[in-house]
Amino acid sequence: MSTKINVRSPFYLEFTEPVQTLGTFNCATANLQNFAVQSDGAVIEPTIANGIIIDETATSFTANTSGSPISRSITYTIEIPEGYSNVADSTVDCTVTVDQPSQTAQEDPVQNNNCPTFSGSIPSYSNVSSGTVINLASYFTAGSGASIDSYEIIRYGSAGIGYELTGSSLKLISSVNCASATLVVIAHNSADACSVRSNGFNASSNCVEDDGAGGTQPILYDCNEAELSGGSIKQDGQHTKAAFVIGSVKELLYNGSVLSPPYNVGANNSGGNLSKTITYRMYIPPGYDNYSSGATIDCDVTYSQPAVPQLQQFDCGEAGLAYMFISKKGNIAEGSAAKGTIKSWTPQSFPEVSVDTSRTVTFTVTAPNDPKYSNANQDIDCDKILVQPRTVDDCGSTVLYLSGQGFSSAKQFCGRVFAAVVPSVTTASSFQNIISSLGQRICYNGSLFRGGNKYWAYAEYRNPSAGGSVGSTFFALQINDFGIVQDIAKVNCSSRGEGDDFSL
Repeated sequence: MSTKINVRSPFYLEFTEPVQTLGTFNCATANLQNFAVQSDGAVIEPTIANGIIIDETATSFTANTSGSPISRSITYTIEIPEGYSNVADSTVDCTVTVDQPSQTAQEDPVQNNNCPTFSGSIPSYSNVSSGTVINLASYFTAGSGASIDSYEIIRYGSAGIGYELTGSSLKLISSVNCASATLVVIAHNSADACSVRSNGFNASSNCVEDDGAGGTQPILYDCNEAELSGGSIKQDGQHTKAAFVIGSVKELLYNGSVLSPPYNVGANNSGGNLSKTITYRMYIPPGYDNYSSGATIDCDVTYSQPAVPQLQQFDCGEAGLAYMFISKKGNIAEGSAAKGTIKSWTPQSFPEVSVDTSRTVTFTVTAPNDPKYSNANQDIDCDKILVQPRTVDDCGSTVLYLSGQGFSSAKQFCGRVFAAVVPSVTTASSFQNIISSLGQRICYNGSLFRGGNKYWAYAEYRNPSAGGSVGSTFFALQINDFGIVQDIAKVNCSSRGEGDDFSL
């Protein structure tokens, strides 16, 4: 099947729709980065390139006043996106570790009188749907020789819990049913590089449903609300956790006993498939009618454990072909494979062209000699769609500004903010047409922009917040080493630093 995409004059390209094969999803695929634990114990959650974080083992630690770094680890449960060969496993657990620095004398409120202090405990709020206002000045006090310059809000959990911060007034708001988040407030004395952190407190919206008589009734949290799905038990006994929509896992049980990571329930050497049940002990989230602090419910999920190991198919997603391109002369650069060995490709070259031309190149890849693959040492064919540049450079005249950094995935912009500072030009007929001109050429300083097949955020003018966690949707261009736009992505970063993107 082929799809003709009208990318507006002067570019009309025809592509063959590829079958999505993304290979095995693992922690390297998720690519958790920028995880940090501050000296006061606040956790800076990692950015994630692929997948969605649905659970974590901690959201904060105690302040480090030991005088030496302390190693801190958090395990994040990540839901596997569609398109990966192990999507039936539903989740992977990825542990990240970092050293928490010790507080300096300047950072420690006990040693620095200029530091703000926190007293009392901010309570949890169970219904913020209509707006709940917290006076932060009643919990934070400025240091003896300084003032509180600003407040910072850290939110863990649902982006459905919003907030507005005006001076020392924090307003919690939500228009989403059954949303819940934990928040931490940090008061800063920026002139003295000193801050103090509040307790973590919960905010939730009410969980109600139509009672059929024109009113509403409260919802009880149960296993149907949790919506556990997927997961598996391998032949060797390794259990991968189910995904879930609402709640968090306190612990897993098997035959009445608590399972510890890596959640192995014993190999199946019986000669036939075995039925095994895992109990998910789920915390009841705030907002539900049966919520109380620490309350849980048990949800059983039964799996069929195979008697023999299930071999994995080596496919083009596993091969992970990258960095291929076609030169002006029509020669094909081999690129590289994440796994396996590139054996050959067809055709070997193309004639020169006077207009940028879409080409399909078939790469033959030999699967690794690995017993986990059912087709180990066998050849597979993988098609790559590449754009062959015209022999004469045409830089165009429409001005745009690119981000100073590009990423292999557009979602990797999320978690930080990137400025558009690189003045460039494009062959798109106008700035508005950049968003629809696949195959356009980008130039910098009169030469082709060497984009490295990465995604670059862009703006019409110099913009300090062109891409990343900017609070709104932005667009990014995938540009190869000949300045040709290979893909145009629309990106939306959530408040947790996660991102969703799709090609236009």
